[in-house]
Amino acid sequence: MIKYSILVFSFLLISCIREIEVNIPEQEHSLVIYSTIVPFTPPDVKFLNIKVRTTRNIFDTAKNYTSDALVLMYKNNKIQDTLKYIDSIHCYPINFFPAPGDKYFVQVIKKDFKTVTSETFIPAKVKIDTITINPVAYFDEDGSVFSEIAITFTDPVNENNFYELVVSDINFNYDNDANYYELTTNDNIVTSESYYPSLLRFDVKKPKYLLFNDETINGEQHTLYVYYTPPQHEQDYRFISDHFITIQLRNVTEEFYLFKTTMIQQGYSRVEDILYGMGEPLNVISNIQNGHGLFAGFNFDQVSLHIPETKLNCKFR
Repeated sequence: MIKYSILVFSFLLISCIREIEVNIPEQEHSLVIYSTIVPFTPPDVKFLNIKVRTTRNIFDTAKNYTSDALVLMYKNNKIQDTLKYIDSIHCYPINFFPAPGDKYFVQVIKKDFKTVTSETFIPAKVKIDTITINPVAYFDEDGSVFSEIAITFTDPVNENNFYELVVSDINFNYDNDANYYELTTNDNIVTSESYYPSLLRFDVKKPKYLLFNDETINGEQHTLYVYYTPPQHEQDYRFISDHFITIQLRNVTEEFYLFKTTMIQQGYSRVEDILYGMGEPLNVISNIQNGHGLFAGFNFDQVSLHIPETKLNCKFR
Protein backbone atom coordinates (compact mmCIF):
# COMPACT_ATOMS: atom_id res chain seq x y z
CA MET A 1 0.00 0.00 0.00
CA ILE A 2 2.87 2.36 0.85
CA LYS A 3 4.66 1.70 -2.46
CA TYR A 4 1.41 2.34 -4.37
CA SER A 5 0.92 5.71 -2.61
CA ILE A 6 4.45 6.81 -3.48
CA LEU A 7 3.92 5.92 -7.15
CA VAL A 8 0.64 7.85 -7.29
CA PHE A 9 2.25 10.88 -5.63
CA SER A 10 5.19 10.79 -8.07
CA PHE A 11 2.79 10.57 -11.01
CA LEU A 12 0.86 13.61 -9.76
CA LEU A 13 4.08 15.64 -9.47
CA ILE A 14 5.17 14.74 -12.99
CA SER A 15 1.73 15.46 -14.44
CA CYS A 16 1.81 19.01 -12.99
CA ILE A 17 4.98 20.02 -14.85
CA ARG A 18 4.54 22.15 -17.95
CA GLU A 19 6.69 24.55 -19.91
CA ILE A 20 6.03 28.26 -19.55
CA GLU A 21 7.47 30.76 -22.00
CA VAL A 22 8.60 34.04 -20.51
CA ASN A 23 9.06 36.99 -22.84
CA ILE A 24 11.95 39.18 -21.67
CA PRO A 25 11.56 42.61 -23.28
CA GLU A 26 14.56 43.98 -25.13
CA GLN A 27 16.12 46.80 -23.14
CA GLU A 28 17.77 49.85 -24.64
CA HIS A 29 21.53 49.35 -24.58
CA SER A 30 23.70 51.89 -22.79
CA LEU A 31 27.40 52.45 -22.14
CA VAL A 32 29.20 51.10 -19.09
CA ILE A 33 32.27 53.02 -17.91
CA TYR A 34 34.81 51.95 -15.29
CA SER A 35 37.87 53.88 -14.15
CA THR A 36 39.58 54.71 -10.86
CA ILE A 37 42.33 57.33 -10.95
CA VAL A 38 45.09 58.09 -8.43
CA PRO A 39 48.21 60.29 -8.29
CA PHE A 40 51.62 58.95 -9.30
CA THR A 41 52.74 57.00 -6.22
CA PRO A 42 55.80 54.76 -6.56
CA PRO A 43 56.73 51.99 -6.10
CA ASP A 44 53.21 50.67 -6.84
CA VAL A 45 52.22 52.90 -9.74
CA LYS A 46 48.66 52.26 -10.84
CA PHE A 47 47.97 51.80 -14.55
CA LEU A 48 45.31 54.40 -15.35
CA ASN A 49 42.74 53.69 -18.02
CA ILE A 50 39.07 53.87 -18.89
CA LYS A 51 37.19 50.71 -19.76
CA VAL A 52 34.17 51.25 -22.02
CA ARG A 53 31.65 48.46 -22.44
CA THR A 54 28.01 48.17 -23.47
CA THR A 55 25.13 46.57 -21.60
CA ARG A 56 23.86 43.32 -23.07
CA ASN A 57 21.05 40.79 -22.79
CA ILE A 58 21.55 38.07 -20.18
CA PHE A 59 21.61 35.48 -22.96
CA ASP A 60 24.18 37.40 -25.03
CA THR A 61 27.64 35.82 -24.71
CA ALA A 62 29.41 38.07 -27.23
CA LYS A 63 32.24 40.34 -26.06
CA ASN A 64 30.99 43.83 -25.32
CA TYR A 65 34.25 45.77 -25.66
CA THR A 66 33.83 49.21 -27.21
CA SER A 67 36.75 50.35 -29.36
CA ASP A 68 35.15 53.09 -31.48
CA ALA A 69 34.08 55.58 -28.81
CA LEU A 70 35.33 59.16 -28.54
CA VAL A 71 36.69 59.50 -24.99
CA LEU A 72 37.49 63.03 -23.82
CA MET A 73 39.18 63.87 -20.50
CA TYR A 74 38.95 67.31 -18.89
CA LYS A 75 40.97 68.74 -15.99
CA ASN A 76 39.53 71.68 -14.07
CA ASN A 77 37.07 72.36 -16.93
CA LYS A 78 39.77 72.37 -19.63
CA ILE A 79 40.31 69.62 -22.20
CA GLN A 80 43.27 67.49 -21.11
CA ASP A 81 43.41 64.59 -23.58
CA THR A 82 41.57 62.53 -26.19
CA LEU A 83 42.11 58.91 -25.25
CA LYS A 84 42.97 56.25 -27.84
CA TYR A 85 41.80 52.64 -27.64
CA ILE A 86 44.47 49.91 -27.33
CA ASP A 87 43.13 46.63 -28.67
CA SER A 88 45.56 44.36 -26.81
CA ILE A 89 44.36 45.57 -23.39
CA HIS A 90 40.73 46.40 -24.33
CA CYS A 91 40.75 49.87 -22.79
CA TYR A 92 41.62 53.55 -23.27
CA PRO A 93 44.89 54.34 -21.40
CA ILE A 94 45.15 57.67 -19.55
CA ASN A 95 48.48 59.30 -20.38
CA PHE A 96 48.82 61.60 -17.37
CA PHE A 97 48.60 61.35 -13.60
CA PRO A 98 46.05 63.40 -11.67
CA ALA A 99 46.93 65.64 -8.74
CA PRO A 100 45.22 66.03 -5.35
CA GLY A 101 42.54 68.71 -5.32
CA ASP A 102 42.06 68.75 -9.08
CA LYS A 103 38.69 67.97 -10.67
CA TYR A 104 38.31 65.64 -13.63
CA PHE A 105 35.50 65.17 -16.11
CA VAL A 106 35.07 62.43 -18.71
CA GLN A 107 32.79 62.43 -21.75
CA VAL A 108 32.23 59.31 -23.86
CA ILE A 109 30.51 59.56 -27.24
CA LYS A 110 29.49 56.55 -29.33
CA LYS A 111 27.16 56.30 -32.32
CA ASP A 112 23.65 55.03 -31.51
CA PHE A 113 24.21 55.48 -27.77
CA LYS A 114 23.47 58.29 -25.39
CA THR A 115 26.53 60.36 -24.55
CA VAL A 116 27.71 59.54 -21.03
CA THR A 117 29.52 61.87 -18.66
CA SER A 118 30.95 61.76 -15.17
CA GLU A 119 33.12 63.84 -12.86
CA THR A 120 35.33 63.25 -9.86
CA PHE A 121 38.27 64.72 -7.93
CA ILE A 122 41.41 63.50 -6.17
CA PRO A 123 41.20 63.66 -2.35
CA ALA A 124 44.19 64.49 -0.18
CA LYS A 125 46.31 61.66 1.19
CA VAL A 126 45.48 60.55 4.74
CA LYS A 127 48.73 59.22 6.20
CA ILE A 128 49.16 56.09 8.25
CA ASP A 129 50.53 57.05 11.66
CA THR A 130 51.61 53.58 12.81
CA ILE A 131 51.13 49.93 11.90
CA THR A 132 51.79 46.94 14.13
CA ILE A 133 51.19 43.28 13.36
CA ASN A 134 50.58 40.30 15.60
CA PRO A 135 51.26 37.25 13.40
CA VAL A 136 49.40 34.88 15.75
CA ALA A 137 46.18 36.55 16.92
CA TYR A 138 43.86 33.53 17.15
CA PHE A 139 42.96 30.14 15.67
CA ASP A 140 39.62 29.21 14.13
CA GLU A 141 37.77 25.94 14.64
CA ASP A 142 39.74 24.32 11.78
CA GLY A 143 43.09 25.22 13.32
CA SER A 144 43.94 27.98 10.83
CA VAL A 145 45.79 30.93 12.33
CA PHE A 146 44.71 34.54 11.83
CA SER A 147 47.05 37.53 12.01
CA GLU A 148 46.09 40.92 13.42
CA ILE A 149 46.99 44.27 11.87
CA ALA A 150 46.56 47.43 13.95
CA ILE A 151 46.54 50.53 11.75
CA THR A 152 46.44 53.99 13.33
CA PHE A 153 45.57 57.14 11.36
CA THR A 154 44.29 60.65 12.05
CA ASP A 155 41.08 61.68 10.31
CA PRO A 156 41.10 65.26 8.94
CA VAL A 157 38.91 67.60 10.99
CA ASN A 158 35.73 69.19 9.58
CA GLU A 159 35.71 67.02 6.45
CA ASN A 160 33.45 64.22 5.27
CA ASN A 161 35.90 61.45 4.52
CA PHE A 162 35.37 57.97 3.12
CA TYR A 163 37.93 55.20 3.39
CA GLU A 164 38.85 51.83 1.96
CA LEU A 165 41.35 49.53 3.66
CA VAL A 166 42.96 46.67 1.75
CA VAL A 167 45.68 44.11 2.47
CA SER A 168 47.41 42.60 -0.55
CA ASP A 169 50.41 40.73 -1.82
CA ILE A 170 53.41 43.04 -2.13
CA ASN A 171 53.24 42.68 -5.93
CA PHE A 172 49.64 43.31 -6.83
CA ASN A 173 47.32 44.54 -9.53
CA TYR A 174 44.90 47.19 -8.28
CA ASP A 175 41.95 45.72 -10.16
CA ASN A 176 42.64 42.02 -9.53
CA ASP A 177 40.60 40.69 -6.59
CA ALA A 178 42.84 37.61 -6.39
CA ASN A 179 45.73 39.76 -5.09
CA TYR A 180 43.84 40.84 -1.94
CA TYR A 181 43.31 39.05 1.35
CA GLU A 182 39.88 38.51 2.89
CA LEU A 183 39.49 40.68 5.99
CA THR A 184 37.45 40.74 9.19
CA THR A 185 37.16 43.25 12.01
CA ASN A 186 35.19 43.88 15.18
CA ASP A 187 35.36 47.66 14.85
CA ASN A 188 31.92 49.28 14.74
CA ILE A 189 32.96 51.85 12.13
CA VAL A 190 33.12 48.94 9.68
CA THR A 191 30.67 46.39 11.08
CA SER A 192 27.90 49.02 11.20
CA GLU A 193 28.15 49.48 7.42
CA SER A 194 25.20 47.93 5.58
CA TYR A 195 27.42 45.88 3.25
CA TYR A 196 29.42 44.17 6.03
CA PRO A 197 28.09 40.60 6.39
CA SER A 198 26.32 39.53 9.56
CA LEU A 199 27.99 36.94 11.81
CA LEU A 200 25.12 34.66 10.79
CA ARG A 201 26.24 34.79 7.15
CA PHE A 202 28.93 32.14 7.60
CA ASP A 203 27.96 30.91 4.12
CA VAL A 204 29.50 33.93 2.32
CA LYS A 205 33.12 34.91 1.81
CA LYS A 206 34.65 37.64 3.92
CA PRO A 207 35.08 41.02 2.17
CA LYS A 208 38.41 41.93 0.61
CA TYR A 209 37.68 45.65 0.84
CA LEU A 210 36.77 47.31 4.14
CA LEU A 211 34.95 50.56 3.44
CA PHE A 212 33.83 53.01 6.12
CA ASN A 213 33.16 56.70 6.76
CA ASP A 214 34.36 59.11 9.43
CA GLU A 215 30.97 60.01 10.90
CA THR A 216 31.94 58.78 14.40
CA ILE A 217 35.68 59.58 14.31
CA ASN A 218 35.76 62.99 12.58
CA GLY A 219 39.01 64.80 13.36
CA GLU A 220 40.20 62.05 15.71
CA GLN A 221 43.05 59.59 15.73
CA HIS A 222 41.74 56.06 15.38
CA THR A 223 43.24 52.57 15.51
CA LEU A 224 41.52 49.98 13.37
CA TYR A 225 42.18 46.30 14.09
CA VAL A 226 41.72 43.91 11.17
CA TYR A 227 42.43 40.21 10.70
CA TYR A 228 43.58 38.15 7.73
CA THR A 229 44.62 34.54 7.14
CA PRO A 230 48.34 34.47 6.33
CA PRO A 231 49.81 31.79 4.06
CA GLN A 232 50.63 28.79 6.25
CA HIS A 233 51.86 25.25 5.93
CA GLU A 234 52.11 22.09 8.01
CA GLN A 235 54.87 19.63 8.71
CA ASP A 236 55.17 18.14 12.19
CA TYR A 237 54.08 21.60 13.36
CA ARG A 238 52.06 24.33 11.74
CA PHE A 239 53.99 27.32 10.38
CA ILE A 240 53.10 30.78 9.11
CA SER A 241 54.96 30.99 5.80
CA ASP A 242 57.48 33.70 5.08
CA HIS A 243 55.63 36.39 3.14
CA PHE A 244 55.28 40.11 2.39
CA ILE A 245 52.10 42.16 2.54
CA THR A 246 51.10 45.69 1.58
CA ILE A 247 48.52 47.61 3.62
CA GLN A 248 46.80 50.52 1.87
CA LEU A 249 44.65 53.15 3.56
CA ARG A 250 42.70 54.79 0.75
CA ASN A 251 40.96 58.14 1.08
CA VAL A 252 38.21 57.70 -1.51
CA THR A 253 35.50 59.91 -2.95
CA GLU A 254 31.88 59.51 -1.91
CA GLU A 255 30.92 58.10 -5.32
CA PHE A 256 33.66 55.45 -4.96
CA TYR A 257 32.36 54.56 -1.47
CA LEU A 258 28.73 54.31 -2.59
CA PHE A 259 29.56 52.24 -5.67
CA LYS A 260 31.78 49.74 -3.86
CA THR A 261 29.56 49.29 -0.79
CA THR A 262 26.42 48.69 -2.86
CA MET A 263 28.32 46.40 -5.25
CA ILE A 264 29.57 44.27 -2.32
CA GLN A 265 26.09 44.24 -0.80
CA GLN A 266 24.56 43.21 -4.11
CA GLY A 267 27.03 40.33 -4.37
CA TYR A 268 26.01 39.05 -0.94
CA SER A 269 22.28 39.43 -1.68
CA ARG A 270 22.68 37.18 -4.74
CA VAL A 271 23.92 34.36 -2.50
CA GLU A 272 20.98 32.49 -0.99
CA ASP A 273 20.85 32.82 2.80
CA ILE A 274 20.36 29.38 4.35
CA LEU A 275 18.08 30.95 6.98
CA TYR A 276 16.16 33.62 5.04
CA GLY A 277 16.47 32.66 1.37
CA MET A 278 17.39 35.08 -1.41
CA GLY A 279 17.96 38.73 -0.57
CA GLU A 280 16.13 41.68 -2.08
CA PRO A 281 17.44 43.00 -5.43
CA LEU A 282 19.82 45.93 -4.99
CA ASN A 283 20.88 48.53 -7.54
CA VAL A 284 24.55 49.48 -7.55
CA ILE A 285 24.90 53.24 -7.15
CA SER A 286 26.66 54.78 -10.14
CA ASN A 287 27.94 58.28 -10.89
CA ILE A 288 27.79 57.79 -14.68
CA GLN A 289 25.19 60.04 -16.29
CA ASN A 290 23.12 58.22 -19.01
CA GLY A 291 25.04 55.01 -18.35
CA HIS A 292 26.43 52.67 -15.71
CA GLY A 293 29.68 52.08 -13.85
CA LEU A 294 32.15 54.25 -11.99
CA PHE A 295 34.55 57.10 -12.64
CA ALA A 296 36.21 58.00 -9.34
CA GLY A 297 39.41 59.23 -7.78
CA PHE A 298 41.18 58.22 -4.61
CA ASN A 299 44.47 58.78 -2.81
CA PHE A 300 46.33 56.45 -0.50
CA ASP A 301 49.14 55.82 1.92
CA GLN A 302 50.69 52.39 2.22
CA VAL A 303 53.11 50.32 4.27
CA SER A 304 54.74 47.06 3.18
CA LEU A 305 55.79 44.51 5.79
CA HIS A 306 57.86 41.35 5.86
CA ILE A 307 56.44 38.57 8.03
CA PRO A 308 59.10 35.88 8.58
CA GLU A 309 58.31 32.20 8.92
CA THR A 310 56.79 31.60 12.34
CA LYS A 311 56.56 28.23 14.08
CA LEU A 312 53.32 27.80 16.01
CA ASN A 313 53.18 26.06 19.36
CA CYS A 314 50.85 23.34 18.19
CA LYS A 315 51.52 20.02 16.52
CA PHE A 316 49.78 19.09 13.30
CA ARG A 317 47.51 16.14 13.94
